[in-house]
Amino acid sequence: NRSAEELEINAYISLSMAQDYCEKNDLVFNETKTKQMNLGRLKDRISGPPNIIMTDSQKHLGMILDSCLSWTLHVDYLCQKLSTATFVLKRVKATSTEEAMTTAYHALFESHLRYGVVLWGSTS
Repeated sequence: NRSAEELEINAYISLSMAQDYCEKNDLVFNETKTKQMNLGRLKDRISGPPNIIMTDSQKHLGMILDSCLSWTLHVDYLCQKLSTATFVLKRVKATSTEEAMTTAYHALFESHLRYGVVLWGSTS
C-alpha cells in the first residue's frame, strides 16, 4: 500500500536511472517516445514527470495493454486485423490457386492469430 506521493517519487527516480543508464551506454533517451501508464484501478491518478505523456493504453511489440491489465483493446485490434485479412483472402480465393490461398492464409490470418496467444488467449 504505497501512497501516491511515494509512487510519484519512485517514478522520478526510475526515470532518472533510465536516463543515466542511457547516457553511460551511449544511448539516446527519447522523451517524446516515453510514456507513463498507471496500472490498476486507482481512483487517484498519479502524476508523472512533466515531459512524460500519461496514457491509458500502450502498444508494445504488437500487443496492446490497458491500464486495467485487460486485453479488450488488443482483442478488438486483432478482430479488426483479422477482418481485413478475411477480405483479402476472399479476393485471393477468387483469383488464385489453392496453394496461393493457403500461403496467404498463413501470412495474413494465422500469423496474427497466433502472435501472443499465450498471453491473451485465456481472456474472456
